[in-house]
Amino acid sequence: MEQPPSISLYERTEDDTSALGDGIAKLSLDQIDDHPTEVSLFDEEEEEEKVSESKTSKYAYSENANLAEENDLLKKQKKKHVDPKKFELRPYQQELAERALRGDNCVIIAPTGSGKTHVAIRIIQHHLEKLERGKKIVFIVDKNNLANQQSERIEEYLKCRLKVISGDIQREVECVQDWDSLLPHYDVFVSTAQMLLNAINDPEQNVCLESFCLIIFDECHHCGRKHPFQRIVDKYVDTRLDRNGDKSRLPQVVGFTASLGVGKVNALDNAVEHLKTFLAIMDADCLVTVQRNKQDLATHVNNPKQYIVSVPGRRIDDFGTRIKILMSRTEDYLVYTGVGTVDRIAIRPPSIKGDIQYTSWLEGTLRKAQAKLQDPDMARTLFTIRQLLEIYNNALIHYTHARAIDALNFIKDEVEKFPNISKYTEIERKVKSVLEDEYMTLEASALDHGRTSENPLLEKLKEIIISTYAEEPNMRAIVFVRTRIMTECLVNWMEDTEEL
Repeated sequence: MEQPPSISLYERTEDDTSALGDGIAKLSLDQIDDHPTEVSLFDEEEEEEKVSESKTSKYAYSENANLAEENDLLKKQKKKHVDPKKFELRPYQQELAERALRGDNCVIIAPTGSGKTHVAIRIIQHHLEKLERGKKIVFIVDKNNLANQQSERIEEYLKCRLKVISGDIQREVECVQDWDSLLPHYDVFVSTAQMLLNAINDPEQNVCLESFCLIIFDECHHCGRKHPFQRIVDKYVDTRLDRNGDKSRLPQVVGFTASLGVGKVNALDNAVEHLKTFLAIMDADCLVTVQRNKQDLATHVNNPKQYIVSVPGRRIDDFGTRIKILMSRTEDYLVYTGVGTVDRIAIRPPSIKGDIQYTSWLEGTLRKAQAKLQDPDMARTLFTIRQLLEIYNNALIHYTHARAIDALNFIKDEVEKFPNISKYTEIERKVKSVLEDEYMTLEASALDHGRTSENPLLEKLKEIIISTYAEEPNMRAIVFVRTRIMTECLVNWMEDTEEL
């Protein structure tokens, strides 16, 4: 069914005009005094009475002005007639805010749980105090759920006209409202990056970077790899270059993150270059970390101890050996597909199996070679071989971190997903028979601890959990794994382990 248009117009009644007129009359763009926490848009007691008597407008959009938005603003203020909390920055937080409060573009790095949002709120507060008429503040987040979360924190400490714009919000409302219609009525916007980028790229919306005096990037490490964060910053840099480097009319840019990382480098000099490159991307004047107040930071942030436990490999590894033999026997059939005629490397798989290099060969070299085959039967046969090798390789990876029986069950479940095709090629039948011939032997090996040792990683994990629980019965633990399937393997292992 065709979706109704996003903008719905209704016949305006006298009640509509009266209700909205009363609301608009009370709106003001001026602050009542110099402190942003005291900003008030109307007389609460008088307006509470009027709003309660007013009827809600039936229309949601006007080409001349977004009157429904203004009425909604009044209702929001009425419902949230709560004085904002007072807050003071800790010494280390004040240090983190210093450069931004001076007006510098900067990237602020602080540990998780250190209160970076409080620092951001202080910077927003500072801009509200000296807000240039018509200029707005935008707090950019990566995910929809973060937009609501951060907006609630800001409203908790600042009384300001705030609007959340995210994909989720736009889907919930009856009509999609343009930034153009919202800008006059709000001072602070909390938006997902994509929503702001869409507005800036839309020629029909009168929205540009100069509309803002401050842009805050939450989790700014996302800048890069064509992420919406990156594309917004690119527009900022392009605009500055178009003005011969002048950024006097451009917004201040502040980024927050717990860690920038060092990229794909393993040397100190290269890591430093990576950080310098990131600062250049963000057009940041400096990288801000806590230096003078490290002790204060340490007293407020829980810094978990990290240590590495060395665990040997399996002492007896019959199951792993048999999986590798199964893979080698399957690889032998590659030559019969004719793939060697289009790519010689395709019939030379990596010698080491069960790692990322083998995965890359499957997803890169073999997949590309398959696309070059002209014979449809051979292309399908190669597809079947590649699928089986991918299953075996992933099973070997799971076997490294879980039990042999979990790896075997993975193979069984994945092979059962194969489509029921009545007509297989001769090579496909032979490749499938290799697994059928080996399956019973693999199962016996997986269940016999005399032939395949328990995974030392799981044994060590069990030891750590049991010993920690003995010392602290109320303990809680989080075990990080790479894939959802590995999560299922660990759950099955714990359910089958009596001590746990």
